[in-house]
Amino acid sequence: MKSISPFKIILGEEIKTSNGEIIGLFLNKKIEPYLSLEETIEEIRNQGGIVYIPHPFDFFRRCSFKIDKNFWKYIHIIEVFNSRTILPSDNFKSLIYAKTLKKIFGAGSDFHTKFEIGNCIIEMEDFNSEKEFLINLRKGNIFGKRANLLYHVITKTIKTLKLVL
Repeated sequence: MKSISPFKIILGEEIKTSNGEIIGLFLNKKIEPYLSLEETIEEIRNQGGIVYIPHPFDFFRRCSFKIDKNFWKYIHIIEVFNSRTILPSDNFKSLIYAKTLKKIFGAGSDFHTKFEIGNCIIEMEDFNSEKEFLINLRKGNIFGKRANLLYHVITKTIKTLKLVL
């Protein structure tokens, strides 16, 4: 971890793969989009990064995918609460899945507007390494609320306008 600010920043990236989205944490360089999921996991691992699966069962996102069982051993974190996930049952499915696989729980605001910042936080002990981060995250507490559906409408409208213009 390098020091680039007075507070901790984890360099990471949400990467679009040919199978959906995945997050790499503690990365050193950008990973090209639209590789296969397996190739992307390999790229994250080559950088010594942490592999995080965001919103795996979100019905409204085009990112549901099946990961070959051989690759589950390389997954560190599964997001069990995403404040922008519209159906609460989708977050619940993620929780059950993460528990079944004995993976570390992740959570996030996934904010697209400034009003969504802080909709979800994980309270955890401080850390000084990637390994310590994982240990402390496993013991962390998730606090979150679902985003207002109006913010989904706003972001979809903006995306549509960008495509039209």
